[in-house]
Amino acid sequence: MIVSLGALEQVLAQYRSTFPMPNVIGLTVSQAEREVLSAAGRNSGATSARAVINSRRTDARPAGQIIQQLDARGSPMRPYMDDVGGKYGEVTFRVVVSTGPTTFSMPNVIGITVPVAERKVLSAGRQVRVSSARADVVDRRPDEKPANQIIRQLDAVGKQMGPDLDDVGGRYGEVVFRVVVSTGPELAPNFLEKDINTAQQYASQKDVNLNVGAPQENSRIPRGVVVQQNPAPGQPMQGRSVTVNLSAGYPLPNYVNRPLEDVRRDSRNLRFRLEQQNEDSLDIPSGIIFEQDPGAGTLLPLGRRPVRVKVSRGWPVPEFVERNEAEADEIANEIRLRLNKTRQDNFEVPVGVIFSQQPPAGDLLPRDRVVNVTISRGYPLPNLVGRHVNEARQLASELNFTLDTRRVPIVDRIADHIDRQSPEPATRLPLDRLVSIVISEGWPTPNFLTLEENEARTLAGEKQVNLTVAERRQDREMQPGIIISQSPLPGTLLPPGQAVSVVVSTGYPTPRLIGFAEAEAMSLAERESIILDTATKASLDFATGVVTDQFPEPGSPLPADSKVFITISSGWPTPDFVGKSEEEANSIAAGSKITLSMITPREHFKRLPGLVIEQQPAAGAVIPVDRQVKISLSLGWPIAPAAVGQLASSVTQEFLARHPNAIIDLNESILTFEPTGTVISQHPAANVKLGPKQRLKLVSSGEKPPWLWPVIGLLVFVAAFSAFKWSKPDVSSSSQQNSPRTDDLGGVRIRVTRDHGIQTTDKKDGDETDRTGTEEIVKIRVNVDLGEQSAGPVDEKGD
Repeated sequence: MIVSLGALEQVLAQYRSTFPMPNVIGLTVSQAEREVLSAAGRNSGATSARAVINSRRTDARPAGQIIQQLDARGSPMRPYMDDVGGKYGEVTFRVVVSTGPTTFSMPNVIGITVPVAERKVLSAGRQVRVSSARADVVDRRPDEKPANQIIRQLDAVGKQMGPDLDDVGGRYGEVVFRVVVSTGPELAPNFLEKDINTAQQYASQKDVNLNVGAPQENSRIPRGVVVQQNPAPGQPMQGRSVTVNLSAGYPLPNYVNRPLEDVRRDSRNLRFRLEQQNEDSLDIPSGIIFEQDPGAGTLLPLGRRPVRVKVSRGWPVPEFVERNEAEADEIANEIRLRLNKTRQDNFEVPVGVIFSQQPPAGDLLPRDRVVNVTISRGYPLPNLVGRHVNEARQLASELNFTLDTRRVPIVDRIADHIDRQSPEPATRLPLDRLVSIVISEGWPTPNFLTLEENEARTLAGEKQVNLTVAERRQDREMQPGIIISQSPLPGTLLPPGQAVSVVVSTGYPTPRLIGFAEAEAMSLAERESIILDTATKASLDFATGVVTDQFPEPGSPLPADSKVFITISSGWPTPDFVGKSEEEANSIAAGSKITLSMITPREHFKRLPGLVIEQQPAAGAVIPVDRQVKISLSLGWPIAPAAVGQLASSVTQEFLARHPNAIIDLNESILTFEPTGTVISQHPAANVKLGPKQRLKLVSSGEKPPWLWPVIGLLVFVAAFSAFKWSKPDVSSSSQQNSPRTDDLGGVRIRVTRDHGIQTTDKKDGDETDRTGTEEIVKIRVNVDLGEQSAGPVDEKGD
């Protein structure tokens, strides 16, 4: 049986395009189409996938999901390969799609407002395509719940509800539920300031139960008028019931024998008008009421009638000053008052005579009828010891006695203060003799300046002075341990018991210069008046120009000549990393405290891959301040891979990953039996180094159009027939066996080579001579529209 090459190719193409149907249940239509197209793959020739919805029905799955596939999972599927009656390359499959559930359970909406209930019902019905929810308020009633809250739902909780799915008589997708809404509780009417009869009539009109509670005293509202109600006006009522309290008036208090301020305060609080009349009274204290009209117990309010009271002005206090004690007692007994006597020293008033009283004469007698008087008992000589001499002189002038003074040095007495007196204190004045006093001249402070601390303590012991060290501080001029200041100053009179505080020098510490840049160290030395002696030395730990060492050390006393020796770093040379591996370079960098950073690697003809080919800065240069050195690693030199028989995309990706700077020219040939994308030839050959500007050229098998193989079959048949007709026998059979088969087409030979190209040569005088000196691969191009074919040499780009 003879099978044409085209038919065989069609069978093979149909076999290669077949793929198993994947599972699409639970996916949406668009997801299923993508899943089927992905399962088809590139080799099947499928360009698109389309789901044919055979039917739609309700299901527990969400709307739009596939619930049944009529092309079972694993059944063979293939794309459409004909331009008539369908779309070329399209895969179609049949499915059943869910329209989603149709009902949902009614939620509880009691106790919430209508808008909130509509949102709650809409949220519960989202899965059954509810697009809106509307509450049908069938009634509004008073209730304890706040106004506008739902107090009853006519569609019970859990009832199955569904949206309106008809466009006639309703809104498509809308669910309607019926509710009863609260208008809020009834509010209490206002009964305040109404008499009981008017309040009862008003309650009857409002259909309110009026209860009368206990009466309340109220000075502002007349008796029998409502002063309080519960609940208050405008507040919700319980059972349409209101309790009111009536005013019982307010009895006028008894103000007799009470201060005038009491009735004034009550007149403001109880709102009655007050009239007062003041009268002298020996028996009633000042400011006390002794008569009122109307009497106590009269009910308030009084209208325009005032409350009149009579107030005692008391009795004037007699004059007791400059009277002796016996005369004052006699006057006090006559007017029934009591004297509170106090005796005090007074050098101006004789003994037994009153020199002050309280309250003063002419003031009203106080309520307790007590007058305080002070009686003189003369004046004792004051104690002058310890007082300043000026204060003693002031007292002598005031008390009318004379001083006799004498000055002597005293160590425990402040200067110009009295140390002794004669006669003794408390001797009664006046005196018939002088008062003798001894005055201290003070004690001079010793001079401790410039003494060593131990010497100063010895001197303080000799002078009977306490010495304390108040501070120890730095001083550039004094050596450690020397006193540089004292308080009080030398020669100043020292108060008794006061210590002399001194400040002791600790010398001056050498400042720290290590770690400073040279300019900073010079600036600091200039500010501190220090002389620097500098030297330079290479240092691995310090940057160039930084102080690495100093003498004296930081904190030690500064020498008298203020001279400090410092060493300045001259930096450290950068190691040579060129030719080293990355691991060796990192080891050298760690030993030199250098951080390496990579720059773009590149090809190098001499260095192996992974070796350093460049560094910045160069070897021997001073390490930068940031201690950063940049290096570049060698990628080696590109070597052509063994690409023939492999996928061109895989070869390109791997080669460019190793040599990112290389260039690949990739062309395609459709005259080959190899799978699409497979490399069929390369230049240069495998394992050959590419030149500095040489490109890796690859020719891969291209995607074959359906008409190619029939055309090639026709050409081969024509070539074979021509070769048989015009060819001549070869010289030797051995050459026929070892040479590729050739056919003569009128002076042009066509030879099918190993890499499936076609070579052409000219034939002259029995010799086969290259038309261009070399064999050229040619590619047959077929123009489908014109129905003609042509052949030509392959250029550098593979065209």
